[in-house]
Amino acid sequence: MARYFSLVYPGRTLNQLRNDIAANLIDRDPLARDNSFVKYDLLPDRNAAFRRRDDNPMRQVQYGRLLDIYYVEYTKQDEQNARVPYLLARIAECETGGLDAAQRGTPLVKYNRVLTPVIVHLETINAVIGRVSLGSNAWAIVDRSRDGARTQFLDDDGNIDPNLE
Repeated sequence: MARYFSLVYPGRTLNQLRNDIAANLIDRDPLARDNSFVKYDLLPDRNAAFRRRDDNPMRQVQYGRLLDIYYVEYTKQDEQNARVPYLLARIAECETGGLDAAQRGTPLVKYNRVLTPVIVHLETINAVIGRVSLGSNAWAIVDRSRDGARTQFLDDDGNIDPNLE
C-alpha cells in the first residue's frame, strides 16, 4: 500500500493527506464547525524600535488558525545533557490589529487577511475561539473566553498533566 501511495502522492505522507482532506471538507461545508481557531498572547518589547532601552514587554492579544503542534526536545549544555521537552504550535495569524474581542466595549474584531504562520510555545494559547463570515472574504471573531473558560492539557488517562502546567 505504501509503495503505491508514494507513486500517486509523491512527497506526501498518509497523515498529511488525511489532514488535507479534513480541512477541505470543513472549508466546503457551510454548516461544519471549525475548532482550529485560537486566541493566544504574545509579549513583544514595547521598546524594540529603540537601541539602548531596557526590554519592556507588553501583552498583545492575537487570533489565528492552529495549523500544527510540534514536540521538540532541547539538550541543555550541562554535565547531565538533560533533555527539556517543549510543545510548540504553528499558527497562521489573523490580522486583527491586536484588538481583544473578549473585552467589554471593544468594537467588532474582524479580519480579512491571514499572515505568515508563526511558531509559539503551546502555553501561549488561551482559548479556542469562533469566527463568523461577514461576506466578501471578511470574518468576525467570536471570543467568549472572558467568563473563565481556559485551555487545559490532559495526559492519556484524562488527568491534568503536571509537565504541561
